[in-house]
Amino acid sequence: MTESGIQPGTKVPDKGAALRGSEATLNEQLARDTAGSLRDEVLDELAVAVEAIHSALEEGNVTEEQERILVDLLAAIRLGETVVTETWNSVHA
Repeated sequence: MTESGIQPGTKVPDKGAALRGSEATLNEQLARDTAGSLRDEVLDELAVAVEAIHSALEEGNVTEEQERILVDLLAAIRLGETVVTETWNSVHA
């Protein structure tokens, strides 16, 4: 056992997965999320990522290549927000 109390080789669950349970897909989880709490948690996580990217871009301390990557990530996150919202709405609206 290590100082952390975790056996070497023990898989530590990731925080996001722990928040959402062990279902196979996010679609399945959103289908059971009648109150919209999971939807809101996921959208909040995505919003934090958007803020971090905006901050990095505004600071201007990124190379041209890094800026391109961040802009692409921002577009992907925005698409993810739409997918999560539309998936939830398609089941619960």
